[in-house]
Parts: sequence; structure tokens; C-alpha cells
Amino acid sequence: MEWQDFAEGEKAVESLLGKQETLTLEFKSDHPNEPMFVNGELSTNGRKILAKELSAFANSAGGLIVYGIDCRKVNGVDEAVDLRPVVHLSKAETSIRNAASELLQPRHSDIEVMSIPSASDANAGFIVVNVPRSERRPHRSEAKGQKEYFKRSGASAFAMEHYDIEDAFKRQSSPLLSLNFDFRWGMKSGQKFGMQLLLGVTNRGEVSGKSVTLQIWNQPELILQPIKRLTSVSQFDGRMTFAAASDFVVHPDQTRIFEQLDFELIRVPEGLMISGRPLLPGRIAFDYSIGALDMRSQQARFVLDETHIRSILKSTER
Repeated sequence: MEWQDFAEGEKAVESLLGKQETLTLEFKSDHPNEPMFVNGELSTNGRKILAKELSAFANSAGGLIVYGIDCRKVNGVDEAVDLRPVVHLSKAETSIRNAASELLQPRHSDIEVMSIPSASDANAGFIVVNVPRSERRPHRSEAKGQKEYFKRSGASAFAMEHYDIEDAFKRQSSPLLSLNFDFRWGMKSGQKFGMQLLLGVTNRGEVSGKSVTLQIWNQPELILQPIKRLTSVSQFDGRMTFAAASDFVVHPDQTRIFEQLDFELIRVPEGLMISGRPLLPGRIAFDYSIGALDMRSQQARFVLDETHIRSILKSTER
């Protein structure tokens, strides 16, 4: 089960019944003896439970916490057996969202929280917390009486041993690069427009990004052509690889132009054409991955949309 699957609402939650907890999936439900919520607010116990799981997922492979599912031992394995919607849903979601921003040290800004109302009671439902693997690990629980580092192993969270923590701190911090897109008008000849897709690199990490590389693939047609001004470009097995020069460095909170890709547009009475076809959403699309020294590659997909087309039209009208 992935984070985006919960867009289906309660149906997605119900599909988890009979499923087991895993390295990246944890179920939680409230119990009268040790309540996690009191009138919709996280209790002291609830904050400790949340902080432990946030720390464990952030320090490991990442994962999802689903509140409102009762998990019991079935044949020795933790399994989702029943739905127990969280009451005071809106208040509980806010409490979890606020706690998630303050229960880890250092903070993990990429945690996401969503609530899913129950079809039978709009004031009750389920809460899903998405905890990506963190590039700033290790993260320590800051819950009262629980200043510890946790990791995920199997389907459980465990306190990290001293050597685990020491290892994590010795590991060099990583840059966290993402790719940005913009369009710029180039040369114009009659009704032909040379356009450039600008590829910018932003660093949201705490150390500088060096030896930056980019791969592009699954481009249906070779609409985009590298200019080869800023990077070294090679092609193999359907992939274009761009390698930055040795002096190209992206410092924390900085954005730099990485490369420019050329394409040509022709204006006709019906509008703009690209490679003999109308310029429509999805006409330019490709998968890509971006990486750097000491950084795990980040993979995503670019698809031309209405916003991009408006930007292109604005450029050609100048």
C-alpha cells in the first residue's frame, strides 16, 4: 500500500483488513486502558507511540502509520483484524500534524498527514501518516520520558544500539536535490520559434551538491535535444545522461541552471505545432533521475501540462 492509494478513502483502509504489518506499514488503534487520544488530543502515551514510530520510519526505509485499524496476533503474526475509527477525527488529525512537527530532533519536514472520514460517521474515521526515509537521519524521539533513537526491523520499532547511533552520525550528511523546469524563448525565424526547456537544480539538503548527474529516458520522440553547453552529455540504451562539470556546485537553499534542452515550435492558424503535431498537454514527457555525490538518486516524471503551455505561449508572444 502506497501513500497515494489512500486517495480512494475508506475503501483503501478496508482493503488493509487481513494484511500484516511490515517494515513500512504500521497499524494503530485506541484502547481504553492506554488511550492514545483524549477528546481528540494525543495523550502523553499517544505522543510517545507516535514519536517512536516517526523516529523508526525516518531512520529506516520510511513507511506509513494508519490510525483506526486494530491489529492482533494471528498465527504469531501481527494482522489487521478490525476497523476502529478514531473519534473527534478533525481534532485528532490536527493533534498528530502538530506533534509530528515537534516530536523529532532534528525535524523531519517531509512528513504528511491525512484524515479519511468514515462513511457511517463523518466525525470519526482514519488518519494516515506518511514518513519518508530521511536524508537528515538519525532522528531522535523528543517525547516526554523517551529521548531515544529508534529504527525499524521487520514489523516493529526498536531502540537503536549505541553502535547504530554512532554509525549514523559518522555517515556524511547528504545533499537533497530536485529538478525544476522553466521555458525560455530562443531564436525566431518567421513562424518558427526556437524554445529552450531550462533544467534547474535546487538543493534542500544541508551540504553542497557535487558531481551532479541527470538521466532522462522514456521520451517517446526525440523532441528535446541537449545544447551541450553546460554539461557532458552521453546516450546509451535509450537514456541521455548529463554530467555536470567538476566546478558545478549547488549549495544548500540554492537553485542553479543545470542544462538547457532545445525544441522547435511552428505557429500555424490553429495554434502551435511541435514535431508536426499540436502542442497539447502530455506532448512532452519523460522519466528522469537526479543524483549527486553521497546522495541517493531521486526519480520522477515530467509531463507537459496546461501551466507549461501558458508559459510557452507567453514567451512566443513577446
